[in-house]
Amino acid sequence: MIYNLFIKLLTITFPRLKLDIFLLPKEVNSKFVKYLLEVIFLIPALIFIPLFLHRCASNFRYSPRKNNKPVMFFDVTDLYYFKIKRCGIGRVITSVYAHLLKTLHGFELTPIVYHFSASNNLFSVVDLPSMKMIKTIPRPKKGDIYLNLGMTLKYVPVMRLEIFNQLFHKGAVRCVFMMHDLIPIEEPQVVPFLTPTFFRLWVSACLQQADLILSISKTTHGKLVSYINQQAIPTSSRFDCVLLGSDLQKIKTPSGVKKNTISDNTGCAKSLQFLHVSNFEPRKGHKQLIEAFDILWKKHTDIKLILVGGGNTWNNKKLLHQIMTHEFYGTKLLWITDIGDQDLKTIYQQSSALIHPSESEGFGLSIVEAQNLHKPVICRDIPIFREIAIGDGVTFFNTKSPAELAHVIDHWIESEAESKPLKNEVRDWQKSTQELVKALKTHLDIP
Repeated sequence: MIYNLFIKLLTITFPRLKLDIFLLPKEVNSKFVKYLLEVIFLIPALIFIPLFLHRCASNFRYSPRKNNKPVMFFDVTDLYYFKIKRCGIGRVITSVYAHLLKTLHGFELTPIVYHFSASNNLFSVVDLPSMKMIKTIPRPKKGDIYLNLGMTLKYVPVMRLEIFNQLFHKGAVRCVFMMHDLIPIEEPQVVPFLTPTFFRLWVSACLQQADLILSISKTTHGKLVSYINQQAIPTSSRFDCVLLGSDLQKIKTPSGVKKNTISDNTGCAKSLQFLHVSNFEPRKGHKQLIEAFDILWKKHTDIKLILVGGGNTWNNKKLLHQIMTHEFYGTKLLWITDIGDQDLKTIYQQSSALIHPSESEGFGLSIVEAQNLHKPVICRDIPIFREIAIGDGVTFFNTKSPAELAHVIDHWIESEAESKPLKNEVRDWQKSTQELVKALKTHLDIP
């Protein structure tokens, strides 16, 4: 991350040297090579990156404003670089943006992306449907709002070194950031090597720059406040909560789910199908879940475990090998990736229950999705799930033992015949966006 940024900025500063040939290609998978380059160039980068970024910010060229409306600079950098439209943060960005278009009439809503190019521009306006940069941003001025609902660590060099403030002047442009979790600080062992360091820098930068920080849950809000107090971090930021939602229940049900993926539910134990929706990381609990089903399949021979999520994440090669070489892979153990919302809704509807065994989470959108579709939830007993998994049909478990989890699921199967249809309250993105707008009006004094 730091190495490639350093080389790109060197290339911009000294274009004749054509130093971009030393950029590390995306195809390089060796962790050793990546970490070695990060360590070797860390000190030179920290010395020279401020100078390069200062030059970029000083030479920034702005585009003209459309009208006299104040601008809401809606940052979609996470979406642009990581293409995570269907993952948690991607859903937050795309869903809130769609609803802000309908409800935020006093501002010119302008999606922007952070980048660095030979034109010395650090931010550009982006066309969301095509995800293409179309022009530079208009010059920020008093009364504008900068809103970042992501948490990309690409911002650390800009924000930490106060280059960000050269563009979005603190005291003029009101800056709002969203805090999704504090996992890299609380559990550094479950994230990549350098992530905790950069994450701490990012949090510190947000606390210096932000007028308002929105947490996605009361749980995260409490952890953030505790962290600030423990570290004695000075900040003038205000704080509020905006719980996330789901519009999956509003999507029209399609007809095209892949054959042999889902069978009809008859209500019998032998046809029950359990769903887990999340990316594949060690903290998400896939290993324990699969081993629990290895025990369950000895008694309930026809039940299915359906895993939905991307496998291209951190430290999961052993897990993916375990799944793809499993004796029931493709029959009772199913893995579905690169799936659209319509098919995802169908899978939820045809599943018997959602299981969420994650050991640490910032929120847990799949729980909201399942409950909005009136599906039972079996989830680990952690504070954030206690906060969001409310209402009928929720079963908590508190064990890391596959055998004990199998017992919990087995008990759920045996009692399923007596269960009643669920009617949990729907929490959608419109409600989440209304809470966000209310927070902006309350803390930023906008009309």
